[in-house]
Amino acid sequence: MRRRGIVITAVALTVGLSVLFVFPLREAFRAGFLEPLIEAWHLARWYVLRLPQAALWIALVVVGAIFLVRMLVKGLGKGAEPRPEEPSVPRSQTEFERLSALIARARHGPFSRRRLAGELVGPCVRLIAGREGLSLTEARLRFEGFSWCDEPAVAGFFAYRRHYRGLGRRADFEGKLEKTVLFLERYQEGRRWN
Repeated sequence: MRRRGIVITAVALTVGLSVLFVFPLREAFRAGFLEPLIEAWHLARWYVLRLPQAALWIALVVVGAIFLVRMLVKGLGKGAEPRPEEPSVPRSQTEFERLSALIARARHGPFSRRRLAGELVGPCVRLIAGREGLSLTEARLRFEGFSWCDEPAVAGFFAYRRHYRGLGRRADFEGKLEKTVLFLERYQEGRRWN
């Protein structure tokens, strides 16, 4: 991929320069850029050649001395080598942080809506299993049948696992997400949806 980009850039530069020199722009380029550049080079060269050799050598020695002094000050200022710091182990995101970031992305991107709806299936199945005393397999079947829920917004939210694109989905998603969170809070507490 990188080689392809280099080839495309080289071809574009070749074509651009060819167009520049083939067509009437070449005169403007020569008169506006090349000739002033050549004249400036000759003028700078003329002034440099007129300077005395001693001034050039003194300037070179002064610049070298400044460079060396700065390097020495930096080297001596360090003193003892500091102990290398141990790289800190990156802290993994908590479940709450991960879901919060996913919700923020889901407000803008359809694929994140699908992923968020899929991510909440596991906690819901565990919630159903814990509340109703079922095994995870039975709770999964009950979850997929939506016999545990009488709120259509919750079923609509989990439908984002399959239907997550289209016009107006963002506002629809935010409303269903809010209703789903409220329903799951009440379901966990054992209250019915009003």
